[in-house]
Amino acid sequence: MDRTNALAAALTGRGWTEAKKRDERKAPDGTVDVVQAVFKKRGWTVVMEYRLFSDNRTLSLKAFDDACAEKVQAAEDATSSN
Repeated sequence: MDRTNALAAALTGRGWTEAKKRDERKAPDGTVDVVQAVFKKRGWTVVMEYRLFSDNRTLSLKAFDDACAEKVQAAEDATSSN
């Protein structure tokens, strides 16, 4: 979790805005096992995701251009409505 918080702080420190409240899910033992946060800046979105598996932790970032993602979504919507 320390790395997740540090990464979020680094993004906001570079002008990224956290677009919504961070989602956290806890395991039955109270340990946070999933965190997802969405950051936005100048037409781009970054999704940060932390997952705790039994003995492995992953922290990932996925970035995409909002205009490009909207075009892809519109094309998928047009295809699925046919």
